[in-house]
Amino acid sequence: MIECDAIRRSVDVEDDSNAHKMDERENMMKYAIVITVGPWNYSAYVPDLPGCIATGRTLDEVRENIRGAMNMHVGAMVEDSDPLSEWESFGETVEVQQPALVS
Repeated sequence: MIECDAIRRSVDVEDDSNAHKMDERENMMKYAIVITVGPWNYSAYVPDLPGCIATGRTLDEVRENIRGAMNMHVGAMVEDSDPLSEWESFGETVEVQQPALVS
């Protein structure tokens, strides 16, 4: 999973007339991503953020690009006052029996 930096922000809070800033890490949201390998590039999407996708020539590039896409996606959701949910999706590896080849 990749941390979504879009929600990282400092918030000024009044506390007995002394303003202080909340720890940026307290406002981090995490989302599961899926990365697939194509013939010429990698692609990624975020199941819990429909329409949030990215591609890259390398694994590092697709990770960087999906983080940027997530920042933009979540930022737009905040601007539109859409509700933000925590991640709900997760991944697992499942084994299946390989079928016998028929000749």
